[in-house]
Amino acid sequence: MRVGSLAESKAKVLVGAAVTAETPNVSAVPISEQDDSDEDLTEASESHDEPPAVPFRRAIPVVLGVSAAAVVAMFVFGLLDGDGQGEAAPQATTVPGTTSPAATAESVPTTILPSLPTTTVPPPPTSTIPTTTLPEPAALGPAGEPVPVTKLTLHSGGVGPIEIGTPAPDAVGRLIASLGTPEEVAIAGEEHGLCAGEDGRLVRWVGLTAIVSGTLGSGTFVGYRYEEPTVPTSHLDLATPSGIRLGDAISTLNEVYATYSISYESSGDAATFSLSDGAELLLWGPVSSIEGNGRVEGIYSPPACGSA
Repeated sequence: MRVGSLAESKAKVLVGAAVTAETPNVSAVPISEQDDSDEDLTEASESHDEPPAVPFRRAIPVVLGVSAAAVVAMFVFGLLDGDGQGEAAPQATTVPGTTSPAATAESVPTTILPSLPTTTVPPPPTSTIPTTTLPEPAALGPAGEPVPVTKLTLHSGGVGPIEIGTPAPDAVGRLIASLGTPEEVAIAGEEHGLCAGEDGRLVRWVGLTAIVSGTLGSGTFVGYRYEEPTVPTSHLDLATPSGIRLGDAISTLNEVYATYSISYESSGDAATFSLSDGAELLLWGPVSSIEGNGRVEGIYSPPACGSA
C-alpha cells in the first residue's frame, strides 16, 4: 500500500467524521469511499502491526453515552445544585445517641399562656369621717384620791366632791382615778353649754361627760352630762342626791321634787325637763315624753355659758 493512498484515506475518514458529528446522516460519505478506506486501513495494519483505528462515527455514541452517565451520576451524588452549578448541598450529620435540634424542637409542645386581663385598681375613697385628735394627751392621768361611784352624785354644783370651777387637771384627774381611762376626748362647743366661740374640751366615760372650758392642761371644769351611751357596753349607775336615776318616770320626778319648780318643754320629737328652786336652774335634761308615762333620759348640769 502506498503512503499517499493511506494519507488520502485518512483525510476522507476525517471528512466523514466531521460530517457525521454535525449531521447524523451517515449517507454523506460515499459507500465506495468507505470500502476503499477500510481496505487501506486493513493493509496498513497488516504491514505495520498496529491496531485497527475505530471509525470516528462509531466513537461518537460512546462519548455521548459516557457524558450522559457522568451527568446522571453528578445529580445522584449531589454534585449539582438546583441551578446546575455543581455545588454540593450541605448534608445534616446526626451523631449516634443524640437528637437533632429540629426533632427536639418539634417534639416539645409550645404552651401559649393566656394573657391576663388588666385589672385597674381604683384609688381608695376619700373618707369624710372627721378624725378625732386627742388634745393634750399628756395631761390625761389620775390625780387625787378615787371617789366611790355611790358618792359621785349628780347635783347643780358638780359630781360628788368634784365641784364645778375646779382646775381641769384636778377635776379630770380625779374622775380618771375614780372611773378609769376615758373612752373619748374631743372638742367641746355651744352644743355642750359653752358660749359661742369659746374653746373647750370634753372627756367621756360610759354615759358621763365632763366639760372643760379651755384646755385640759390649763382649763376649768365647768359642767357635766349624764345619759345613756349611744352603744351601751356597760352601765354606770349614777343618781342625783334625791335618788333620781335614768329611766325613772316623770311621775316619780314630780313626786321627789314636789317642793321644787319643774317645767317641761317639747319641740318636735325633743322634750326636756328643767328643775329649779324658783330662781336658779339646778338640773335639766331630756325626757321621752312630757306626759305622765314619760321617762328621764338624761341629767345635765346647768349650761356653763351665763351661769357665772
